[in-house]
Amino acid sequence: MSGSDVVLKTTPAMLVASYQLTVPNNDQVPFYFEKAHHQLWAFIKEHGLNVIGPHMTIWHQGPEVMENEVVEVTFAIDAAAPSHAEIQVYCLPETQVASYVHQGNFEEFQTGHKILLRWIEENGYRAAGGYREIYLKHDPADLSNSATEIQFPVEK
Repeated sequence: MSGSDVVLKTTPAMLVASYQLTVPNNDQVPFYFEKAHHQLWAFIKEHGLNVIGPHMTIWHQGPEVMENEVVEVTFAIDAAAPSHAEIQVYCLPETQVASYVHQGNFEEFQTGHKILLRWIEENGYRAAGGYREIYLKHDPADLSNSATEIQFPVEK
């Protein structure tokens, strides 16, 4: 794993359904994400929407924060619907990101963040907003068989 594995790219704008929450402690992420996923799936079903890609989280602080984490759990959707209660529907804008795909379980996840942050600094960029995790492949039965794309929005 090195900086040569980092890709600079522009993500397209996408319509998302989002559930924002505050996770008191990083160890509680699975519990809070389960609730968010349940609420999002109910909303999507109620409005006859289709999910058009892997789910994504947007973390509104740096990866070193492990308490009171403000997070959005999102699904890209195929059509607009009115926001309701905790669920917001909005267009996530086109964004230039530094991207790295982490293969394997989450115990080594911070390594991917460090690689990206080092690459950003060494290449004259700065992080510009909440970072994203896109869960490309998630195997609950074998987390070592998972793939997560980590994206940091960047600007010069």
